[in-house]
Amino acid sequence: MLVLCLSGAAVGQEGEAQAEMDAEFERLDKMAADIEEMLGIYIIHKSKREALEGVLVKGRRAEVWFLRSLDRNGQDARCDAYRWLMLGRFGGDVGALGVFGKYPELEKLTVVYYSLETKVRSDRKGGYIQDRTPIRQLEITIDRERAGALDPKGLRATLERSRGSCIEQGEALVNNFWYVE
Repeated sequence: MLVLCLSGAAVGQEGEAQAEMDAEFERLDKMAADIEEMLGIYIIHKSKREALEGVLVKGRRAEVWFLRSLDRNGQDARCDAYRWLMLGRFGGDVGALGVFGKYPELEKLTVVYYSLETKVRSDRKGGYIQDRTPIRQLEITIDRERAGALDPKGLRATLERSRGSCIEQGEALVNNFWYVE
């Protein structure tokens, strides 16, 4: 009888652990959806986007993955990344400052542009299998402290100037930036 009670307790603990894990996944999914909405980066419904496109929350950091190559018009793409990260994509979006305000547990927010390298191989049934590998094109990170020092009104004007100036200003305002040249 004692063995059954211990076994039942173990099953109960496993059920509680699973419920806690499910609740944490649900919280992270909601946070990712909120960040998507606050930055306004995606104009295509999630079900129609590339599988990697979206927000990935990892500990105290959120990464916003967006399928965009820097091959053509790299300056425009870089400028967009700075604006979208700090201000959001459209006028009504809140940008990094709003994200950090809503989620005090987040410390860093990163925008990642990527392209896809696609390789096709045949399978044993005469069909084809696509292997798609994401290739990072750009990564820009701002932390809570830097975002808190931003002046959204002045920043919009600063980042709307000529593309070269926008990139220089953006680089000075964020913590880290990297792009494929």
